[in-house]
Amino acid sequence: MVNSDFENPRLNLNTTEKKNLRETKELIENSPIDINNNMQIYNSFIEKSEFSPFIYYLISKDKSVIKFYEALKQIKVLITGRDLINMGFIPSPYFSKLFEKILKEKLNGKLKTKNEEIKFISKFLNNKK
Repeated sequence: MVNSDFENPRLNLNTTEKKNLRETKELIENSPIDINNNMQIYNSFIEKSEFSPFIYYLISKDKSVIKFYEALKQIKVLITGRDLINMGFIPSPYFSKLFEKILKEKLNGKLKTKNEEIKFISKFLNNKK
């Protein structure tokens, strides 16, 4: 287990090392990560430094780290706010919720192309009316 005593000055850790250990500790505290929940896996690792998930894996042997690096890390939303504006939408904080819905669909393999994302948004918003 990662001890929170890594802030101890006698360890002489640099800022990056402390950050990696803090992130690893956070991953351990928030585990287990559901291997079948792609969104949870993605959100658990996407904003972490490169090393934190690897340290976490060495400690936990959690296969979700492997799934993240092999299948999920490279997934990105292709549609932009500009695309939504061009579709006639007024910029708002709701855009981020739309991007999150698209990301979830992409992580589950339901959307692959930008055109599919646009169709999904159009269909989703038409169903909301």
